[in-house]
Amino acid sequence: MIDIRTGEATLGRNVTGNDLNLLADLSHTLLESLFGSSAKLKMSPIFAEHFKDNIRGWYLVNDQDKRFEIVNGKYIIESKRGGYWMGSRNVPITQSTDFKIDMTVQKLSGTDGYGFGMTWGAKDTKNFYIFVITGAGYFIHERIENGKPERILSKFLDSINK
Repeated sequence: MIDIRTGEATLGRNVTGNDLNLLADLSHTLLESLFGSSAKLKMSPIFAEHFKDNIRGWYLVNDQDKRFEIVNGKYIIESKRGGYWMGSRNVPITQSTDFKIDMTVQKLSGTDGYGFGMTWGAKDTKNFYIFVITGAGYFIHERIENGKPERILSKFLDSINK
């Protein structure tokens, strides 16, 4: 750590390694040696959204097929005729290392078998990953490649609040 007023190095540690695949582990080791084992918890998120306004330009519409609206700190997505709809933002994550996503979703109404949740790792509209839960209590993780879904995991969980 460098004091920005004086340019003096005030705290430092070294870790060594020659494998770029271990860079994330080395970074965690370095942080823990500097700040203790709770250092990971103190890291700032790279993206947070509380929907207090629409400063990020979220898609907003209300027509015969769908409704996208920000109401009381929530982003409401309603499918009026079936199918699926997504709101999205580009968030720079490195998928080859560990990362954590915290998200709260709530099903207000609709069919229990349909999923709601999030997508990530999108290269385009035909290549991405999804993580969804259903009103019936299923957790589903899929990879969509060239428009074709591949189920990675599907499991009923009692912990999902139906």
